[in-house]
Amino acid sequence: MNYNSLAQSMDASVSLIEELKRLENKFGITFSYLDENILGVTIDPVSNEQSLNESLQWLESQTSLKFHQIDEQFYAISQRIEVVTKFCAYLKDAESKEPISQALVIADTLRAVSNELGYFEILGSVSQNLEISHIGYNSSILEIEKASTTDCEILLLQPKIATLEEVTVFNYMAKGIEKNVKGEYAIHSPQLQVLPGLIDADAFQSLQFLPGIFSAAESVSDINVRGGTNDQNLMLWDGIRMYQTGHFFGLISIFNPYFVDHVTLTKNGTTARLGEAVSGTIAVDTDDEVPENLSISGGFNLLNADMVAYIPVSQRTSVSMSVRRSISSLLQTPTYDKYFDRAFSAIESSINAQADSLVGEVQNFDYYDIGLKINTQISDRDEVSFSLLNVSDDLTYQESIVSSAMQTKSSAINQQSTATGFAYRKIWTEKVNTLLSGYLSKYQLSAQNSDLVNNQRLEQENTVLDWGVKLDLQASFSDKIRLSTGYHFDEIGATNQDEIDNPNFSRKIKEVLHSHVLYVESNLVSDSKETSLTAGLRTNYYQQLDRFYLEPRLTLNYKLTEKWSVDLAGEYKSQTTTQIIDLQNDFLGVEKRRWVLANNDDIPIVRSKQASVGIQYAYNKILMSLEGYQKYVDGIVTSSQSFQNQFELIRSPGAYEVTGMDALINVTFDNLSTWVSYTLSRNYSEFKELLTEKFPSNIDIRHFVSSGINYSSKRFECSVGFNWHTGAPYTAPEEAVPVVNGVLNYQFPNSSNLSDYFRLDWSAKYKFDLGKKAKGLLGFSLWNITNHNNEVNAYYLLDEDDHPVQIIERGLGFTPNVSARITF
Repeated sequence: MNYNSLAQSMDASVSLIEELKRLENKFGITFSYLDENILGVTIDPVSNEQSLNESLQWLESQTSLKFHQIDEQFYAISQRIEVVTKFCAYLKDAESKEPISQALVIADTLRAVSNELGYFEILGSVSQNLEISHIGYNSSILEIEKASTTDCEILLLQPKIATLEEVTVFNYMAKGIEKNVKGEYAIHSPQLQVLPGLIDADAFQSLQFLPGIFSAAESVSDINVRGGTNDQNLMLWDGIRMYQTGHFFGLISIFNPYFVDHVTLTKNGTTARLGEAVSGTIAVDTDDEVPENLSISGGFNLLNADMVAYIPVSQRTSVSMSVRRSISSLLQTPTYDKYFDRAFSAIESSINAQADSLVGEVQNFDYYDIGLKINTQISDRDEVSFSLLNVSDDLTYQESIVSSAMQTKSSAINQQSTATGFAYRKIWTEKVNTLLSGYLSKYQLSAQNSDLVNNQRLEQENTVLDWGVKLDLQASFSDKIRLSTGYHFDEIGATNQDEIDNPNFSRKIKEVLHSHVLYVESNLVSDSKETSLTAGLRTNYYQQLDRFYLEPRLTLNYKLTEKWSVDLAGEYKSQTTTQIIDLQNDFLGVEKRRWVLANNDDIPIVRSKQASVGIQYAYNKILMSLEGYQKYVDGIVTSSQSFQNQFELIRSPGAYEVTGMDALINVTFDNLSTWVSYTLSRNYSEFKELLTEKFPSNIDIRHFVSSGINYSSKRFECSVGFNWHTGAPYTAPEEAVPVVNGVLNYQFPNSSNLSDYFRLDWSAKYKFDLGKKAKGLLGFSLWNITNHNNEVNAYYLLDEDDHPVQIIERGLGFTPNVSARITF
């Protein structure tokens, strides 16, 4: 083609940047370049009749630039170099060996992007360094002084773990679970290997595979961390405290596992930045990174369907969304029926015990959750994020009296949570940054209960409104010394309301509490890297209660040898929120707990202190750990402990003490990983106003064993494992005289135990490709393969003839589940 004659027929010169943008829109391609290579460059415009290749040749003829085709869409622009060599390679994940696409490769002024096969090539002069970066992997620098012009190398990138610093144990029990020197455990949902019985990486179900964490009620809303009750755990979502954690009234986590980036658990030695709870800390976080490419996934299992989207609005801003909803209104699957029986069987048993002519039936039950996350990098030193979560559970229940004249009335319960928050991080220098954050968390539980037997209608409501602001500063004096400090303000209000129509009764109690927090914490690492120390002090002032508490925190990790290390941890903590039960049939008996605030009267501030020491052996592919602990919690009340015995209608202050030991053995092979964990604990309660003697607490599980085997290959994963523990305690009536004056006559509290618990589970997943830009996933799980008849709770009621009737709540029986998912 005669370029000179073509140029003469065109208009005046134009900016190269404008021309590149026009070509991108015309041909649907993307150019990658350094700004300094094209700024100020003007050219004669490209003719509209020219093809893409002719257009690029035209641009090269007028400039000193070279256009390199990376794949069908991407073109790299570099300065033309007279002496060039070609370097090519395939990027792969160091663990899964899967190709890594969309990784950016930079060699001085040259750039390339890896394609779907992980392939890239660089044309440039010798004696250069390749810098490889990807959002999910650690950056790597490779010297190419003798770049190959023939064979392409295979380069392995290590996955990036951004949530934990100084990680000492990778793949703790399974791939995707880690533990750091501060004693914090992290579960990375996208990388988490399939676990026994789990169809998805459910945040709270996954935690229960760790030693010292379990649910005596087989529920995600009743997670017990070293003997503590669920309301004593600090549950955070993107830094916002949550007061509801489960769908299906405790059987499913409210957090969509495909929208969760990682979950962090702390059993002891909690950072001084966090408080408000005396037991464990569980933080669920979404991804803070701006993705490079659009990603949309959708799927379903036999309980719910969901869709998740990660949308890059620009290079610095992204929007992530998640929607999940139950499918019971469309299809009631066998899996739904199993969960349904588990959630509501206790209600039906209680109704049948009270009146033979009374029949109950659930008319409607649905749940959903919606999540939103916006990440914006205003500049290289300013980052802003916004988070939103909305959760809802609705139940309609109908009761009928079977008689000559049928009587029917409906009851309903609604549980809803909304959480919003923002965070602004400012990097002042390489060593100093600040974080300003704010949050609003609202929880509402309401019920309308129609009692046909007593011709009574009861309306109940429990509302929690929690908002606050936090300012945190972090300074690094060196790579061995770091200091954190900050101020937090929080206002929490709790409202409880009851209305009865027969007889007329109305009660509304609203309490508000302001808290002011100052904290300081230092992280120290020795020159030899053998010692890591985190020491902090948190000060809490509860304004309306006029109470001031100092709470020291400490974690110490010391490496005895390359294989052996010792951990020490200790903490003091306090909390002002508590879940109590006024009556076991409140809120239809499904979600009978309500939040209240400490009041310096009948609800004291709960305080705890805990100390632990552990030793760990890690070498090659063997991990062994042993940790002993002692924990004392004061300020609990009987109505917060779910008593269903002689203490059920009494509110009295008390305490509990837990002494225990957590042990783990984990062995990893090439494609196999196996573990055995064991927890031994003794948990005693003490209520001196009621009983001078200590007695076993309601969650005194003495022995707990968990074991599993995981297998994983490039496309297939499976896992099988079992859980066994001694039965939970309960209180039975006296055999000789079970009833006195129409009231149950109980034995010594918690002097009986349920049968031992045993559950064998299995799960499998298979990954496959659906074209170049889509992937599929099939999952299958079997929960309680042996259909073991597990008892999780037992209590007694009086029937119409004042005879004691035992009500037993049972865990899930044999429950299969299937899932399918497509990601674009």
